Amino acid sequence: MFVPVMLFSFAGIVVALGSLFNNPTLFGSIANPGTAWNSVWDTISAGGWTVFN
Repeated sequence: MFVPVMLFSFAGIVVALGSLFNNPTLFGSIANPGTAWNSVWDTISAGGWTVFN
Protein backbone atom coordinates (compact mmCIF):
# COMPACT_ATOMS: atom_id res chain seq x y z
CA MET A 1 0.00 0.00 0.00
CA PHE A 2 2.87 2.37 0.69
CA VAL A 3 4.82 1.46 -2.44
CA PRO A 4 2.81 3.69 -4.84
CA VAL A 5 3.08 6.60 -2.44
CA MET A 6 6.85 6.20 -2.14
CA LEU A 7 7.20 5.66 -5.89
CA PHE A 8 5.37 8.89 -6.75
CA SER A 9 7.39 10.81 -4.17
CA PHE A 10 10.68 9.49 -5.50
CA ALA A 11 9.68 10.10 -9.12
CA GLY A 12 8.65 13.67 -8.26
CA ILE A 13 12.03 14.34 -6.66
CA VAL A 14 13.82 12.88 -9.70
CA VAL A 15 11.82 15.08 -12.09
CA ALA A 16 12.46 18.14 -9.92
CA LEU A 17 16.21 17.47 -9.82
CA GLY A 18 16.26 16.93 -13.58
CA SER A 19 14.52 20.25 -14.14
CA LEU A 20 16.81 22.01 -11.68
CA PHE A 21 20.08 20.70 -13.09
CA ASN A 22 19.01 21.39 -16.70
CA ASN A 23 18.32 25.05 -15.96
CA PRO A 24 20.91 27.22 -17.77
CA THR A 25 20.05 30.19 -15.56
CA LEU A 26 21.38 28.38 -12.50
CA PHE A 27 24.14 26.25 -14.02
CA GLY A 28 25.25 28.41 -16.94
CA SER A 29 26.65 26.98 -20.16
CA ILE A 30 27.11 23.50 -18.70
CA ALA A 31 23.31 23.04 -18.83
CA ASN A 32 22.88 24.13 -22.45
CA PRO A 33 21.26 21.62 -24.81
CA GLY A 34 23.78 19.35 -26.50
CA THR A 35 26.19 19.08 -23.57
CA ALA A 36 26.90 15.83 -21.75
CA TRP A 37 25.54 17.33 -18.51
CA ASN A 38 22.22 18.10 -20.18
CA SER A 39 22.02 14.66 -21.79
CA VAL A 40 22.58 12.86 -18.49
CA TRP A 41 19.99 14.89 -16.62
CA ASP A 42 17.53 14.61 -19.51
CA THR A 43 17.78 10.84 -19.27
CA ILE A 44 17.31 10.89 -15.49
CA SER A 45 14.34 13.23 -15.81
CA ALA A 46 12.78 11.02 -18.51
CA GLY A 47 13.02 8.09 -16.11
CA GLY A 48 11.07 10.06 -13.52
CA TRP A 49 8.46 11.09 -16.08
CA THR A 50 7.95 7.44 -17.01
CA VAL A 51 6.17 6.90 -13.70
CA PHE A 52 3.78 9.80 -14.28
CA ASN A 53 3.08 9.07 -17.94
